[in-house]
Amino acid sequence: MATIGNALNISQNGFQSFNNLNGIFTGYTVIPPQNGGTGAANNAASILTISGAFPLTATLTASTSVTFPTSGTLATTSQLISTPVTVSNGGTGQTTLTNHGVLVGAGTSAITQLATGSAGQVLQSGGASADPAYSTATYPSTATGTGKVLVADGTNWVASTPTFPNASATSRKIIVSDGTNWVASTETWATPSTSGNVLTSDGTNWTSATAPGGGVLSKSVTLTSAQIKALHATPIQLVAAAGVGTVIQVISCISKFTYAGTNQFTNGGTISLVYKTSLASICALFGNSNMLGAASLYLITTTAVPAQAIANLENLDIQLYNPSATEFAGNAGNDNTVTVNISYKILTLA
Repeated sequence: MATIGNALNISQNGFQSFNNLNGIFTGYTVIPPQNGGTGAANNAASILTISGAFPLTATLTASTSVTFPTSGTLATTSQLISTPVTVSNGGTGQTTLTNHGVLVGAGTSAITQLATGSAGQVLQSGGASADPAYSTATYPSTATGTGKVLVADGTNWVASTPTFPNASATSRKIIVSDGTNWVASTETWATPSTSGNVLTSDGTNWTSATAPGGGVLSKSVTLTSAQIKALHATPIQLVAAAGVGTVIQVISCISKFTYAGTNQFTNGGTISLVYKTSLASICALFGNSNMLGAASLYLITTTAVPAQAIANLENLDIQLYNPSATEFAGNAGNDNTVTVNISYKILTLA
């Protein structure tokens, strides 16, 4: 029997005592597994020394081998897991993990643990240079009624009370309220058409049509000093042409010349209201003496246009014009102005 302190020599032929003396194991017998052995002989002599209170278990399967260090002490299981495994070794670098927290990578450093958010908050990206963070506002956790959308209540995002259509309707329909929800309109709406047209109902839908006659309209414009001094070469449009077969009837005109107090106009003619192209005069506004004066003035006029060829009145716009070839000059301060407001109708004559 091996003496205390001796080791067992494991040779290629089996076990024998360290000092080669005969003991329990005699010769070079291979001990089978049912007798506590391995059932195989080593190919080379090795020494296995077991001391202390720790058991040693080694399981060999087929050609699997177990290699022990030639010196030093084997660590116990508790010693192996007592230190956090670093990220470089496949671990987290943390000793504990936040319950229900989200783990965020931090390169080679220990992973970052986000605090848990509040119910209904969503995790939002902080971009390439910052950790994600939970939103301040909360969101519904489940979908509500069909057709509802998310709206802000001033603090959080909540489902809307009214519903909205979840499919497109016929072309040119719009979203309207039915008093409870938002729905597609029954009627359709016209696409933009001729300049000056208005939306009108045909009893079913809204269409684009020439503005009807009879209604009194108004339009106002203020001419700058620069515009006044170029008014012969560049008339200023006041009302656009209303379309084929229409005539713009100017009912009355009120105008105001504002002298700003620095310097007066010089030269020039008059400011008149005319029909474009034909330049048929509707009425004269401020004459030469008014425009060259140093006082602010109002002028209220009614209009009367003498007989004209149809081409001189029909489908023409209304302009402000200086019929004199001599443009206004002076007013170096460029601060005198003329404001013109007219009342008019658009008429369609058979």
